[in-house]
Amino acid sequence: MSRLKIAASCLALFAPLASAAPFDPNNLAVLRIGTGAAALSSACTAVFIDEYDVFGTLQQSIALPTATVGDQRRFCLSGTATSEGMLTRSADGSVLLVGGYDAALGTASVSSAAGIPRVVAVIRQDGSIDTSTVFTDGFSTSNFRGVASDDGTRFWLSGTGTGGGVRYIAALGATTSALVSSTITNTRVVEVFEDEFGPRLYVSSQSGAFRLSSVGSGLPTTSGQALSNLPGLPTATTSPYQYLLADYDFGVSGFDVLYVANDDATGVQKWSSVGGTWVSNGSIGVAADSYRGIAQYADSLYVTGRASGVGVIRRIDDFTGYNGALSGTATTLVTASANRVFQGIALTPDPPPPPAVTVADVSVVEGNPPGTTTMTFTATLAQAIADDCDFSVETFDSSPDATATPNVDYTPISLELSIPAGDTSVTFDVPIIRDTDIEADEVLVIDVYGEPQACDIFGIDTVLGTIIDDDAVGPPDISINDIALFEGDAGSTQATLTVSLSAPAPAGGVTVNYSTADGSASTTLTDYTATSGTLTFVAGDDSETITVDLTGDTHFEADETLFVNLSDAVGGNLLDAQGQITILNDDDLPTLTIDSPSINEGTPPGATTLVFSVTASNSPAPGESISVDYASSGGTAASGIDFTAVGGTLTFTHGGALTLPISVPITRDNVDEDDESFTVALSNASNAGIYIGVGAGTIIDDDTAVVSIDSVTQAEGDSGTSSFGFTVSLSVPAASVREFVVHTSDLTATAGSDYVGIPVVPGQLVQFPPLNISQPVVVTVNGDTDVEPDESFEVRVSPVAGAIEGGPPVLATGIGTILNDDVQIDVAINDTSVTEGTGAGTTTALFTVSLSAQPPAGSPLTVNYATAGGSATSGVDFSATAGALTFSNGGALTQTVSVPITRDNIDENDESFVVDITAPTANVTDAQGAGTILDDDTAIVSVSSPSQNEGNSGQSPMLFTVSLSTPSASTLTYVAFTGNGTAIAPGDYIAIPPSATQVTFVPGDVTESVAVQIVGDNVVEPDETLVLNLSDQLPTIEGGPTIIAFGTGTIVNDDVLVDVSINDVSVVEGTGAGSSNAVFTVTLSAQPAPGAPVTVNYATAGGSATSGTDFTATSGALTFTNGGALTQTISVPITRDNIDENDEGFVVDISAPTANVTDAQGAGTILDDDNPPTPSIANVQVTEGNAGSVAATFTVTLSNPSAFAINYQASTADGTAVAPGDYQAISGGSNNVAFAPLQTSQTISVDVLGELLVEANESFVLELRSAGAPTVLASASGTINNDDSATLSIAGSSGPEGNAGLTPRQFTATLSNPVQAQVQVSYATADGSATLADNDYQAVSGTLTFPGSSTTQTLDVNVVGDIEVEPDQSFVVNLSGLNAPAGVTLGTTSATGTIVNDDATSFSIAAASVTEGSGSNSTLSFTVSLSAPAKDPVSVQYTTVDGSALAPADYLAANGTVTFNGGQTTQTIAVSVIGDSLVEPDETLQVQLGNPIGGSIANGTATGSIINDDFAVLSINDVTLPEGSGNGTTAFVFEICSSNPSTMPITVNYQTGNGSAQAPTDYLFASGTATIPALATCVTVSVTVIADNVVEPDETFSVTLSDAQGATIGDPVGIGTILGDDDLIPVPTLDPRSLALLLALMLAIGMIGIARRH
Repeated sequence: MSRLKIAASCLALFAPLASAAPFDPNNLAVLRIGTGAAALSSACTAVFIDEYDVFGTLQQSIALPTATVGDQRRFCLSGTATSEGMLTRSADGSVLLVGGYDAALGTASVSSAAGIPRVVAVIRQDGSIDTSTVFTDGFSTSNFRGVASDDGTRFWLSGTGTGGGVRYIAALGATTSALVSSTITNTRVVEVFEDEFGPRLYVSSQSGAFRLSSVGSGLPTTSGQALSNLPGLPTATTSPYQYLLADYDFGVSGFDVLYVANDDATGVQKWSSVGGTWVSNGSIGVAADSYRGIAQYADSLYVTGRASGVGVIRRIDDFTGYNGALSGTATTLVTASANRVFQGIALTPDPPPPPAVTVADVSVVEGNPPGTTTMTFTATLAQAIADDCDFSVETFDSSPDATATPNVDYTPISLELSIPAGDTSVTFDVPIIRDTDIEADEVLVIDVYGEPQACDIFGIDTVLGTIIDDDAVGPPDISINDIALFEGDAGSTQATLTVSLSAPAPAGGVTVNYSTADGSASTTLTDYTATSGTLTFVAGDDSETITVDLTGDTHFEADETLFVNLSDAVGGNLLDAQGQITILNDDDLPTLTIDSPSINEGTPPGATTLVFSVTASNSPAPGESISVDYASSGGTAASGIDFTAVGGTLTFTHGGALTLPISVPITRDNVDEDDESFTVALSNASNAGIYIGVGAGTIIDDDTAVVSIDSVTQAEGDSGTSSFGFTVSLSVPAASVREFVVHTSDLTATAGSDYVGIPVVPGQLVQFPPLNISQPVVVTVNGDTDVEPDESFEVRVSPVAGAIEGGPPVLATGIGTILNDDVQIDVAINDTSVTEGTGAGTTTALFTVSLSAQPPAGSPLTVNYATAGGSATSGVDFSATAGALTFSNGGALTQTVSVPITRDNIDENDESFVVDITAPTANVTDAQGAGTILDDDTAIVSVSSPSQNEGNSGQSPMLFTVSLSTPSASTLTYVAFTGNGTAIAPGDYIAIPPSATQVTFVPGDVTESVAVQIVGDNVVEPDETLVLNLSDQLPTIEGGPTIIAFGTGTIVNDDVLVDVSINDVSVVEGTGAGSSNAVFTVTLSAQPAPGAPVTVNYATAGGSATSGTDFTATSGALTFTNGGALTQTISVPITRDNIDENDEGFVVDISAPTANVTDAQGAGTILDDDNPPTPSIANVQVTEGNAGSVAATFTVTLSNPSAFAINYQASTADGTAVAPGDYQAISGGSNNVAFAPLQTSQTISVDVLGELLVEANESFVLELRSAGAPTVLASASGTINNDDSATLSIAGSSGPEGNAGLTPRQFTATLSNPVQAQVQVSYATADGSATLADNDYQAVSGTLTFPGSSTTQTLDVNVVGDIEVEPDQSFVVNLSGLNAPAGVTLGTTSATGTIVNDDATSFSIAAASVTEGSGSNSTLSFTVSLSAPAKDPVSVQYTTVDGSALAPADYLAANGTVTFNGGQTTQTIAVSVIGDSLVEPDETLQVQLGNPIGGSIANGTATGSIINDDFAVLSINDVTLPEGSGNGTTAFVFEICSSNPSTMPITVNYQTGNGSAQAPTDYLFASGTATIPALATCVTVSVTVIADNVVEPDETFSVTLSDAQGATIGDPVGIGTILGDDDLIPVPTLDPRSLALLLALMLAIGMIGIARRH
């Protein structure tokens, strides 16, 4: 930290700094109101900018000005207004801004006081403050709150009151503002933030539906701007002040995070922009924080607030970034001391960037050998700086921009450069190697690099040096290219042709003329804009371009061509003199679509209009139109009930709208019902195809039957029950039955005891029939005689199917309030306070005891009371009091208790006691009254001011008396210490330090004394003073103790003085260089004492003369000794000048510490000897311009400066220029030309009027006179140079030829500007496609004459009528032989006369059909007919349009042009049809005609029918499978197939039938309908076969097909064969030996069994 800032931190505890240090970057600037010396009020209060680091350490305090100096105004804010002082930082970070008031400190109610100007304070990075911007036209008598700026030079303002809203000030130092937005007139904080879309203006407020809004778009400066609340932010309840926008996520466009400081329970809020809507990320804080300002550094937010009334600065860390939750707590960094508050906060301004270095491109002519040419570059610094600007340069030989070769064309360099401190430029050279080669100009590149600290080189782009070749070559060849491009649909497309030279243009350059010419494209048909001119190739140039504007359209037409012809080449040879432009058609046949709109139904009465839009893809051709029929049809919406049926025809015209509306009236109602729909269908389109032909209209129901229930309040009664009748209502009727369930819920009333509850389950059903809107619900309430508060319960309405865990959802709630009607008496005593008083006697403290109601008759109520001590002592501070109060029926409800208070004059704390009450028969709601005895005695300390002779030697005591105004109840201790006045310790007195002496007053003591020892001397000197200071603080306090009283002691001098004086002097100033001397004499009245010389100090001081300008400041000392001279002189140099001024004065002040100065000041007078100045004026020339006015500015110069303001009268006099036609005369009044003191040059402007008249140069005279005098002191000539020219052009003419006779065709020749003199031009006709030989028109020639100032003339050419069908024809009228003054030239010299054919033929197309076929393609042949033969070829374009047939599946789309040669009347269009085997309905397509040339379209649409020739034949297969065994089944799956696929589903019935297999023993009977889906060929059916173990032969059953739809049956029966898979059990056989063995074994087993039994 700098030493200056350390000092600032210490001093900030007591007073603001007189001057400020520059801000450190990334610190916090906090606006503070109040010095801490006094309590804050609504009066004008001092304002400070406190600079803190991010840890909360104070760096410095900057006071805003409290006095006006020049144009810098005072600045203050209200000490208690909580919405002012919202400090902001400009968008570019250069300055801080705050708004306030231009008023004196202490001005009462400064925010609302009338007539107080509002002022804008601009605080710069260097700590300086500008308060020159002031206004009175906004925020009158109310709060001026905020200022924002993009760059610190213009301002947007926020506030309230008269002229409130958002205002704008255009410039620093301005004195007026303009209203930008008054959408709301109570705005808070205005800010400018800039993202990738540019800067935008925002404002916070708490008015209407606006909380945080953007203002207009960009940075608006004009009135009427709308506010737009940021989407997703609340429009109510919040109370935002300062805010900031941040861009955390580069994937989200624009700002994506918002922080807001709120003066409500949300504290600091965080929002993120998600999908264009701001979404809450949480908040930190409570309402008591009262946050106002917010700033951000890194991941920390810094906020200011008035936490529970105390100013705080807090830090909130947020590391979660975009769309992360804000959590944690706020850390307090700074808490304001008493009587100070914090308001706005911002980051400190950024330091200004270092000045930039620029290096300009350079060109040099190469030169011829021997030797080199020097190419010199200059590096320029934007401004001089205190340090060297060091960087490096070198030739960048490998740059892609470099075409020159190092060491061949130039010598490479690599240099270290420095722009010295105080300078602004440095140069460096590149040697260019001369040669005689004929070559193109070459380029070398300079790279500037380095890392300078004092300057910025990083804005330097590529620096180029161009070596211009100067070696001769022969004339180059000239050629022009051809191009082709699409015309576009609208506006103009630029076709750019390149004219090239075979070699760069030599010295002297090359020129060639060019002009466009029609091909099949024509300017008459507005296909392009004709152009002509001259191309100029400067030396070294080898190509130029010509641009022709092509006119875009949406007409379907053939490609067209035009030509650009070159001629009259100078300096080159024409090699290819014609370029061709091909305009490629890019338009399709128009198609029509209808949209499907929706609209809210609306509420009655009346109807809502739903608008369908029918759009044509492009406009019909000139002379044609597109028409289409439309009609509505009902859907879920019913015609005549929900909407009104419509039908009709829409027509699109050439050049007209491409979208036409169909309006359908929608019937409004207020019934809650489903959305409904209907359709509008298009049909019978002419000259267009229908792309989307049906639009669905949706009527959105906007009626919602919202359920509600009312609330009921009535008395409970003393017994029995009463009925509370609630009404459940629907906001609007519903179209269907609506059911709800109601149940009750306890609040303070309890179900069962206070009322009969309705349980949640099952609840009570409430049913609304259709269109019914109210139903009753009754709750029974129980009466009682209990004294109790009013009680309440809820009746809740829920949906029928709403039972969920935790209870059903509640749709509406009604409150039943049971009013208690039983009485109770409350007793209370109040608190009181009383001022103690002084003197003898007592003061009375009165307490009031109150009853809430009358006691019952015959039952008086007794209240007992008694006092008790607190910090006050009974018998000392008050008299103990006790007793009883009795309240009777009909008496007062209040009585008082009096307590005597003892008065005294002791300075002590406030003291307290209580009065306690009891009431056995009442409810005591406040049983204790607090009594406060307010002390009104203050012990004020003072110090006496003694005086005493010093004496000649030794020390003597000077006694100071320290007194208390009244005794104190406690011991008071003060610290006494001395301070220098004019007496200085220890020479004049012995100092008492702050820690040496304490003055103690024991209770009852009122005086003490302090002795200061005085040092005697025999020095002749003035009386001297010292100060005894008194403090109630310890001396260890930082900065020293606070002084609460002081006394001044006077040391009376008792020694004798010598008198000293100085004389006055006058001197002539003189002229020229150098100076004169004014000599003053200093005189002593007597010799000084031996050994005691007298020293006289002297110093000059300015008066009307200024030190350093009029004289040289001089100071020093003269010494007079005993026996020396009694006089000495002082010389003051006087500065000579040539300024005419008054005599001026200055003084020489003297002082003598050991003498008596009888004349302490010598007056010096400088006598002026300069003549008054004389004026002169310089002549002026100005170009007049074509409109408005241009200022002719004359410079008036004085021969020498003057110290006085000089005013001259200026006036004009006509010359060849005449006022007011040529210029605005000035004359008359005084002060036309005013010179401020010392100003020698001034300007005055005369407005010269622009015009278009071609004329000679003109002049007038400006004359200067003294005010009111006739003599011309100076004059000058003003010359008006004519800059007008005129072009003479002729325009074409077009019209029908007629069927017979002559029709005149008028041509107009026009001068672009009027000409004073007469203009003549010759004209003559010439053949085009119309010829004299064919008797198409009659030739004319002659001369057109334009009288002076006339701009148009006409001529007629007769056209011969006929009845032939032929193309439009043209001839031309050419201008030549111009006879006109200079400045008049020929423009368009050739005009085309177009003979529009009016003999018609028309095109028609007939329908066609063809059988589709199944293998190869077939052809649909459409016949196009011409109603009458044409003389020349005519044509029409065609295109196919899908119907039920679709391209390319059913046919091949086709388009093209049909041409009829002369005499032909029919042509054929062939469309290829795709053969297939698909079974389908007959299909259709259309062929539409468009863009006819040479005729019109009578019937432009024909239908082509594709006849289906495919059929579907069904068959079913046979299935053979094993039967299976056990108890299972086997599925026999039969496949039913079609011979061909079909576009529609095919159905057929099937049924099983017995064969040798029988149902249901061998299989299960099956029947049904089988469906083959569209485009499929097969479907399966399954029959279940039953398995067994029976040995049997194979068995069969059948599946028979019948009743086929969409096909015929070929093979109707499928056979299922069940294969028997069961075998007989085999019987085993034994041979005789095996049988004998088996019998023996059986016999043995039997014998074993017998033996076991025994």
